Amino acid sequence: MSDPYRLARTVVPSRYDLLLTPDLGGATFAGDETITVTVHAATQTVTLNAVELQIGAVAATDGRGRTLGGSGQLETENDRAQLTFPEPLQPGVWRLRLTFTSVLNDKLRGF
Repeated sequence: MSDPYRLARTVVPSRYDLLLTPDLGGATFAGDETITVTVHAATQTVTLNAVELQIGAVAATDGRGRTLGGSGQLETENDRAQLTFPEPLQPGVWRLRLTFTSVLNDKLRGF
């Protein structure tokens, strides 16, 4: 990636489906997100913009319905999340699903 402020164009999103569940009393929220992406070159990792999230479940489902479980790691220095899968996602349309939690704050970050 030549520009440190731009995501690679290997995986390009086309649709986001997002459910956020705030807990105002606890000043937290939970999220369940599905991102439809087109993978242009086989890759075992997908990088997303993310701030102050604790990533839970991660999965990728291809156009034939085959699902790969993965893991997510937050890169706090770059405000990004790295999703890693046990084998490369092959070119085509995939649905990435992840769950996460975080805190509600007054920094206008995260939620």
